[in-house]
Amino acid sequence: MVFTVFPARVPACALKLDVRSARRWLALVAAIACCANGLALPATAGDRRLTESDLKDGPRVHEAFRDVVSRVNASTVAVLVDGRQIALGVIVSPDGYILTKASDLSDDLQCRIRGGGIVSAKIVGIHSRYDVALLKVDLTGLPAVDWAEGHDPRVGQWLATPGMEDLPVAVGIVSVGRRPIPPEKGALGIQLSEGAPGPKVTHVVPGSAAARAGVQIGDIIVKAGDQRVENPQSFDQLLHKFAPGDSVSVVVRRGGKQLTVRATVGRASGTPQTRGYWMNRMSGRMSHRRAGFPQAIQHDTVLNPEMCGGPVVDLSGKAVGVNIARAGRVATYAVPADTAKLLIRELRGGPAAPIGATAEDTADAEDAAAKSPASPRASRGK
Repeated sequence: MVFTVFPARVPACALKLDVRSARRWLALVAAIACCANGLALPATAGDRRLTESDLKDGPRVHEAFRDVVSRVNASTVAVLVDGRQIALGVIVSPDGYILTKASDLSDDLQCRIRGGGIVSAKIVGIHSRYDVALLKVDLTGLPAVDWAEGHDPRVGQWLATPGMEDLPVAVGIVSVGRRPIPPEKGALGIQLSEGAPGPKVTHVVPGSAAARAGVQIGDIIVKAGDQRVENPQSFDQLLHKFAPGDSVSVVVRRGGKQLTVRATVGRASGTPQTRGYWMNRMSGRMSHRRAGFPQAIQHDTVLNPEMCGGPVVDLSGKAVGVNIARAGRVATYAVPADTAKLLIRELRGGPAAPIGATAEDTADAEDAAAKSPASPRASRGK
């Protein structure tokens, strides 16, 4: 049996053919994806196995999506810290506003813009629940992204993630529709005991967030964030407001002096290491902040963390969302386009607008996570 694959490049006009032609094209791409996932047809002596370039993440398949990402490529930027790419971003306004992933940003930011070189960028605002940030560069006349209107992409629909080159960095398929993503339980890696002046640190886990921040045994915890800490239980409750990857300032009393340390919240220990956990670990790097989103679309595109933060488009070439995290072996989350537009307006200082059922969804997700066996609310190992 001989496999016939589509040409190295599908002309732009191919996407505008009649419905029958479009369906044939999609069916052929889907067939190749199935073969790539091991769903091969019966073998015969004359079979020719697909080469790596013909697989879902191979260059020949990416070539088929060249025209799909051709327009949005100009709206995609690379976000740099110390000259190293830490995320992608998407131009959302001709006057220099760029939306990107927030958790890996620092003060020294630059953006690489197609045709515009590398320019300095500043943070205008951050929306922590969605882990997005709005940046500003001193350029005008930039090509703003073309957002998709109407419904979310359907489950089973093809998506492409543009990058800084002419071909997409990856392609994938919508696997789960819009839903809240439950938060992970955060931890600093300390144990506390009751004390008259306040909760006292009795143990610091080596290599933990607290250890890296400089917390020491004997420290008295005074505040976490902007709230006072009265006892170990109240400290545990405060930590529930922070997801892994969030930054929190902790005020401690040490030797009669008060010190403020800043720690990046880690993940709670004790989570069962299931088969899925190990499969995710072996599949490559994942985003540090990858849960706790009020709503997101899930697709199976395989992205490195530094490829998140930019747009994801449907076959029409319009952005259906912004990739916000690689969360698992075949799970990448994207903020839906309508939500992204509301976040942009809020971060630019526009009139307040409801962003879906954010508060309710988040509360439900937190309750579900609290009741899950995988998220024990134990006070040890905070």
